[in-house]
Amino acid sequence: MCGRVLGGVMSTDAIVLVTAGELREIVREVVSHLLLDAPVSSLSPRRLATKSELAMELSCSSATVDRMVSMGMPAVRVGKTRRFDVGVCRAWCADRESVHVTPEPSGGEVRRITGHRG
Repeated sequence: MCGRVLGGVMSTDAIVLVTAGELREIVREVVSHLLLDAPVSSLSPRRLATKSELAMELSCSSATVDRMVSMGMPAVRVGKTRRFDVGVCRAWCADRESVHVTPEPSGGEVRRITGHRG
């Protein structure tokens, strides 16, 4: 039988019963150990922009941000609102621009014809 000691509790292939206090201490010890081993960059949170902040960053309207979200632009839901990682959104836009082909305007006048039946 193989075992290890974690938080003063012997763990084996069998079921181990611990009290709520002991479980809290084990979790605290494991989380503390993981945080000490984590690289500093992974601990610093990225700032997430609001829809209006992203619109300003991308030089577009909030309605355009809504359209891009409906087209699949990544967003993080925080409560009832969406937040955006500006770098990820810029990359998403750049990726779509490299695939999207916009036809050149003909230079001619566009007329709206109403009441015409073809």
